[in-house]
Amino acid sequence: MTLTGAKVSIVEDLESQDFGKVTTISVTAKTGVSKEEDSDKIPKIEIDKVQIGDETKARTKKDFTSPLELQMVEVLSSFYSLSKENVEVRIDEG
Repeated sequence: MTLTGAKVSIVEDLESQDFGKVTTISVTAKTGVSKEEDSDKIPKIEIDKVQIGDETKARTKKDFTSPLELQMVEVLSSFYSLSKENVEVRIDEG
């Protein structure tokens, strides 16, 4: 499995007692890529638009969630003390 993306949102209000606390996590990964294939490629680096404050675009979720995705949501939500609704994991077959 290869990590293809990760997005973490945190509390950015300096006055808040929760400043720096993780609020949401979104992770994407891909299966089926061998280490040899992966190491031969130089990954393209893309920097998304940086936005401070609330994000207005809606998340898209797929209809099926694999057992591995559910397990990863459980681990991440437990580790960061987040609601499972604030953790998104997507693994693409590859």
